[in-house]
Amino acid sequence: MKKFTLLSLLILICCCFTITAQNYVSTDPSNKNVLLEEFTGVNCQYCPLGHLYANQYADANPGRFWAINIHTGGYASTSYPNFNTSDGATIASGFSIGGYPAGTLNRNGTATITPSTNAWWNNATTMLNQPAVANIAGVCIIDPATRIATINIEVYYTANGAGSSNKVTVAMLQNNILGSQSGMSYNPGQVINGQYNHMHALRDIITNTWGDEITDISQGSLVELTYTYEIPDIIGSPNGIEVIVDDLEFLAWVAETNYQIITVNELEIIIGSDKPINPAIKELTQQEGISCEDTEMIEIEILNGGVDEITSIEFEIDVDGFVTTQTWEGSIPSYLKGLVEMEIGVNTGEQVLTITIIKVNGTTIEQNGATTKTINITHGEWSAIEDPMEYITLKLWQDKFGHQITWKVFASDMTVIASGGPYGILPNTTPVLREHVISIENDDCIKFIVYDSGCNGFNNTQGAGHYELIHSNGNIIFESDATFECEESATFNVKRKPDGITDNNKTTIYPNPANDYINITDISNVKSINIYNVAGKLVLQSTATNEVNISTLNKGVYFLKLMNNDNTQTNIKFVKE
Repeated sequence: MKKFTLLSLLILICCCFTITAQNYVSTDPSNKNVLLEEFTGVNCQYCPLGHLYANQYADANPGRFWAINIHTGGYASTSYPNFNTSDGATIASGFSIGGYPAGTLNRNGTATITPSTNAWWNNATTMLNQPAVANIAGVCIIDPATRIATINIEVYYTANGAGSSNKVTVAMLQNNILGSQSGMSYNPGQVINGQYNHMHALRDIITNTWGDEITDISQGSLVELTYTYEIPDIIGSPNGIEVIVDDLEFLAWVAETNYQIITVNELEIIIGSDKPINPAIKELTQQEGISCEDTEMIEIEILNGGVDEITSIEFEIDVDGFVTTQTWEGSIPSYLKGLVEMEIGVNTGEQVLTITIIKVNGTTIEQNGATTKTINITHGEWSAIEDPMEYITLKLWQDKFGHQITWKVFASDMTVIASGGPYGILPNTTPVLREHVISIENDDCIKFIVYDSGCNGFNNTQGAGHYELIHSNGNIIFESDATFECEESATFNVKRKPDGITDNNKTTIYPNPANDYINITDISNVKSINIYNVAGKLVLQSTATNEVNISTLNKGVYFLKLMNNDNTQTNIKFVKE
């Protein structure tokens, strides 16, 4: 196997991509993450119990706690699968191991602690609440064709490190290795068809076994390291284990010169290549917020796994079979991730959203499992309030158990603009009126939610409670008999007579949705016509005419803005099919 340092491969790396400061690591002070180095072996009867406890603690502390299974000592067999490594033996020699399973947490103390004492978990919890002087993070870019891994590490010091230097270590682990194991009944969740599924087994240390020295450890220092590593086909002799790229994980930690670990982190693995264009959708998320349009905001996390910078992406958007396209423009450097925000047209209720990358930088790309992603999204019902509103009056008649009733009013960005309750417990079941005035400061989409902590509403057996929401003009805009369970909501699009914007009831468009042309019913007061996409970009301009050619537009949602002669605007949303 081959290990290369940054200096020996500087020219090669610079030809592939450029790393800028603080791409990965946080500069905010944080507490320690914890590494358990668990000394184990396939012939160790009680070691699966240690594996089980380690898994449970890792599951309870995601992103904060990791375990490495180091097979070493008399219980570590050389028959298949042979997990023995020279790095593992070296690490084990640094500790006094009195029995198996044994483990050390952040290399703080001996390795004679067994799971039965529960001290692993008590000590780990204590460490997770201790401040760390440094943060560490990074990424491992693997080209599956060449099995070359390029590993970028960043260490940022939020306080001064101890001494004159620290050590950085990078380890490669492998999961899903089927083989023998004594005592596997202690951990039945890792038994598959009578074989034990070995997880997070140490396969190699990329750096020096005890880490590579760094000397710039003062507060505010950013240390950047790059390693290039050729992933072996097989590790172990005799009876070595095939190294499956898809089953690998990489950990990096920074330690003091006495080898005590300051903090640890898992490196994100990117399957990159020397292809010019190699994109992937990593995550697809519906943004939080309240919408009073037939649209929702979606976040798309894009990974640029190719050599070229990504400057544009054309997406296909499929919402329950209704397909449109949108094009994003921006910059995602090679081997880094970028976040694309997109507003898409939706229907009310639950629906399936599938987003596919179809073009990058104007070039149609070959489809694979990474270029498309599907999620379920939800779009709530809402009501348009036609008359301008200055305030809403809430009239709420509580039942006996008013201490269970609360309510909130949210703005479209999910900030709370008003709230109330809980109320007192009544001596009987006669409802009592609670009245609140909620000021409306801006045009917005607002959502009213009332909660009952007893999850039986407030019109049950303890009084006939109910509530009303009343417009400032005196009209009831929503009313309920409060027979819901845990919560009930209503969403409104409210107006406060904005300056310069008018609703021209004479002006409509047809057809909507449209294909090649839209027709405007009344342009007698219109001096110009602009069409914007959902990202707010001007995509078409026209002089005042009843018929507008939209054949050049992509499928999607658009906004027609008519500038009137008195410099007010009329806004109409339409869909291009």
